[in-house]
Amino acid sequence: MWSRWMPVLTLLIAVVATAAIWLVARSGRVFGPLPAIEPTRSPLLAKDGNVFLYVGSMAFEPRVVDICVKIDGKPAVHDSFEHDLTSELTRYRLRLARGSHQVSVVSERGQASLEQTIEVSDELHVSVAYFYGQGSVFIPESPPCFTLHAEPTAWIPSWGWRDPP
Repeated sequence: MWSRWMPVLTLLIAVVATAAIWLVARSGRVFGPLPAIEPTRSPLLAKDGNVFLYVGSMAFEPRVVDICVKIDGKPAVHDSFEHDLTSELTRYRLRLARGSHQVSVVSERGQASLEQTIEVSDELHVSVAYFYGQGSVFIPESPPCFTLHAEPTAWIPSWGWRDPP
């Protein structure tokens, strides 16, 4: 009896698998090439800085994104960040005066941006992360975005970051 239904069952499985692959492949967005990144030496960077800025990508797609962080209109970081299962955040030390500072984060390839104000009193730990969820048959696409989180005390474990190359 099974042999009579086997071709029908095989055809049904093939149709369902093809439809699922088509839906997954058609979900998500298209990302352009990685833009040229000019290395800049920011005047905000300081080995004894009072602000610890952690930057990284938490998205598998696109695998590499450009991230440009500006503070009060001055470039702080402009680099490419790759995500894989062993990715760490990159830690930068900045010297910022006490008070309010406007943080602007942009990724041309990642199609995301963020504007947020931070308050610096003494030491501050700030994380900036890129996120994108491509979506699939059962999970909707989450649009590309950045998150920014600031705390006066260290909250990222030492194994979760690396210094810039």
